[in-house]
Amino acid sequence: MKIIFLCTGNSARSQMAEGFARDLKEKIYKDNNLLILSAGVSPKPVNPLSVKVMAEKGIGLTNYKSKSLDDIDLTNADSVFKRTGFKVYFGSVYAEDIKAYLNSDRRKTQEMREIKFSMLDRLILTPREIIPAMNKFIIFAAIILLFFGIQPTGILFKSAWVYGEPFLLLGLVSIIAGSFITPAALPFIPFRSFALKGWITGVLLTVPVIFLFNSPELKNILIFKLKLS
Repeated sequence: MKIIFLCTGNSARSQMAEGFARDLKEKIYKDNNLLILSAGVSPKPVNPLSVKVMAEKGIGLTNYKSKSLDDIDLTNADSVFKRTGFKVYFGSVYAEDIKAYLNSDRRKTQEMREIKFSMLDRLILTPREIIPAMNKFIIFAAIILLFFGIQPTGILFKSAWVYGEPFLLLGLVSIIAGSFITPAALPFIPFRSFALKGWITGVLLTVPVIFLFNSPELKNILIFKLKLS
């Protein structure tokens, strides 16, 4: 028998569900034929808070890794439902509508089917993208400043800042474009591909920076980006 827990990022909910199920398997069912897995449509690193909460329950998630649907075997996963007799109902997308959904004999209205993902909702989620990106930016900034600051006479801070500043600014612009502006303006940016939307936003923001500094090196970056298109 195979049980698979699926969610969006395989970073919290499905990881915790897998952990609880494995714990029940080891302590109660002790069935070696029971395979328990989890995966996500768009995997992200396991949330440290999930690891902490599960540790308080005596269940370790430290060695758990996020997995995509391609990383697991979905063959015969539906046999779980066949063996148990469970029937699957696709209910309302929001928990607040569950009561009305059940009272209507599991009939959904159009409002129950739709997800309203407003700009405010998207902005609330942006810190999850910005904070990890800024943590990596600190390393990027240190490397850039060190690269331009090393001179035959030693490390010159003026040289590091003068030559490194444009690249640091471009790094910040890329984070703002990818982690803030693109998610916030997602419905208004043309094309369906998220990667293409991010590329458009990135080019629109980097062009002014490149011409502001009037640097040949930065202009070469712009030419390289346009050639990729």
